Parts: sequence; C-alpha cells; structure tokens
Amino acid sequence: MFFALLTPVSIFDHFLPAEKFGSLADVINLLSRAVAIGGGFLLVAAFVYTAYLYVSDSGDSKNIEKAKNVVTYAIIGMIIIATSYWITQIIAGLLGQSI
Repeated sequence: MFFALLTPVSIFDHFLPAEKFGSLADVINLLSRAVAIGGGFLLVAAFVYTAYLYVSDSGDSKNIEKAKNVVTYAIIGMIIIATSYWITQIIAGLLGQSI
C-alpha cells in the first residue's frame, strides 16, 4: 500500500502547461530571466524616481540625500540580480543543461 504511493506521477497528465518545460532547469531558467528583466524595469523606475527627487529638491538637502540612497540601493540590487542570474547560467552550463 505504502509503495503504491511512491510510484512516480507524471505532472504532464495533470498540469498541461508543464508540457512546455522539459525539466526543472527550464523552469529555473525562465524564472531567472524573469527576475532579471523585472529587476531591470525596477532599476529604470528607481532612476526616474531619483531624477524626480533631484528636480524637485528646491535646495532641500534631505531630498538630495534620499536620491543618492535610492541610486545606491538600486545599483546594488541590480548587481545582486545580475550576479545571481549569471551564476545560475554558469551552473546550468556546467551541469550540461541548455541555456
């Protein structure tokens, strides 16, 4: 009885969109690309917000400091996202997965 529960179940029979993905590596590749693209959009949004803070500062040093912090954190975040994307791509290449 217990061993009957351990038999492999095909996800393709129950979840039709799974047919697009041949393996877990394909899913991870899709997710890493989506996160990288989303991070790029957020970086552009952060730069637009920073430009708004610089333009509307009207001599207030608090807004300038806030704008510098936003740019700093946005660049650090994008470096982290880009590094994690390339690490997953390198690991996938080393394991012989299609990139």
